[in-house]
Amino acid sequence: RAENFHFIHKRTLYFGLGLVGGKIKDTMSYSMQLQDHFEIVKSMIEQHVVVAQDVTSVVIFGHAFPVETQDPFFVPLRQYLDEELDNKVPILYLNGDYHKYEFEPNYLGLSNFQRLQVDFGTENPPLQVAVAASSSSTFNNNWNATEVFSHDRMLSNETIKN
Repeated sequence: RAENFHFIHKRTLYFGLGLVGGKIKDTMSYSMQLQDHFEIVKSMIEQHVVVAQDVTSVVIFGHAFPVETQDPFFVPLRQYLDEELDNKVPILYLNGDYHKYEFEPNYLGLSNFQRLQVDFGTENPPLQVAVAASSSSTFNNNWNATEVFSHDRMLSNETIKN
């Protein structure tokens, strides 16, 4: 899909997905789009985490606040992470949509899945998200999301200048 992208940086696999919020005009088409999103995420995780083992964490960017409309993506993703990957891969989903800060450390009941919703526009200080790089060549159950992902939503003006 042309609207999606992915890349690897410092052993983290990043995805930008066309996960939109609001009213969906063609729910069947959007459902198929979400299924495609899941398939590409699963395929890239299989390729880079399971087989090549050159990735130890995943960040997914999407606009949509996950509601029932996005189930064709999030339901199989949750099942895949829990049942096939045994919840061993740290994942962060970053979204906007409701435009207020919200953090869910055990998203969808998985200890290695976090969701972070960003604030609206320029009314709030910048949000800095950090991803710790792993020196390990494989993913393991000792490397968890709370160690991998951190964020600071109250950056000082001095931090912004640097």
